[in-house]
This record gives sequence, structure tokens and C-alpha cells, in this order.
Amino acid sequence: LSYSANLQDLAACNTYIVTVPTPIDEHKQPDLTPLVKASATIGKVLKKGDIVIYESTVYPGATEEDCVPVLEKFSGLKFNVDF
Repeated sequence: LSYSANLQDLAACNTYIVTVPTPIDEHKQPDLTPLVKASATIGKVLKKGDIVIYESTVYPGATEEDCVPVLEKFSGLKFNVDF
């Protein structure tokens, strides 16, 4: 088990565990920027059959609403079909 943010290292993986902070703003709303940026990075190297696991403190549905579209955009793959 190892961790990296280097695209060359990530390209060799088939399982990704995203563990990033989810800070809240002054209105107690989550800032999903780190999560979205991590999703974009993974999307650049995501391959058919890969697994993406989100380990983050976000509201229910956040990964499907905010992260999955980013993964699909950058990878050209479809959620629950290709990954």
C-alpha cells in the first residue's frame, strides 16, 4: 500500500482511496474543493474496471453529485458501467 499524487504513479493503480479534508466555511457549509480536485486528478488516469473509494466527511450524496461527474468528465468513462 502506498500513496501518491503523482500522475505517473497513479496511472499504474486500479484502486484509488481518496482521503482529503473537507473544511467548512463560516456558514458551516462544506468546501468540496479538495474532493473535486482529487477527483479531477484521478479522472485523468482512471481506466475501465478501476475502483474509486471516497473516505471523507461529506453529506449523503455528495460523491455522486459532485465527484462522479468530475471523474466522468476527465476520464470519458461512465459510473457504474466502466468504473
